[in-house]
Amino acid sequence: MLREAVTLQQKVGVPNGVLVQSVGEGAVLLDVPHGLYFGLDETGYQFWSAVISSATVEEAFLRLRDDYEVGDEELKCDLLALVNELVANGLLTVVEA
Repeated sequence: MLREAVTLQQKVGVPNGVLVQSVGEGAVLLDVPHGLYFGLDETGYQFWSAVISSATVEEAFLRLRDDYEVGDEELKCDLLALVNELVANGLLTVVEA
């Protein structure tokens, strides 16, 4: 199924059946119903934590940009790439307003 890309203005959440376990500085995401797991390094886990606790992906971006010494466009691209990959794999879902 083809999905539209997640935008900065959208909110994402954790679907039912997805568990998160921190491992060292990173985390493992487990989609129990589908038996899929996904490892996140420290940066990925920080991105994950920011997007699931923010009202929008853009709010997460604004919170993260103080923590990373990269340009805004690079951070936006990296954040959206991770969010879209996790949505495509069923580990995050777009929350309808």
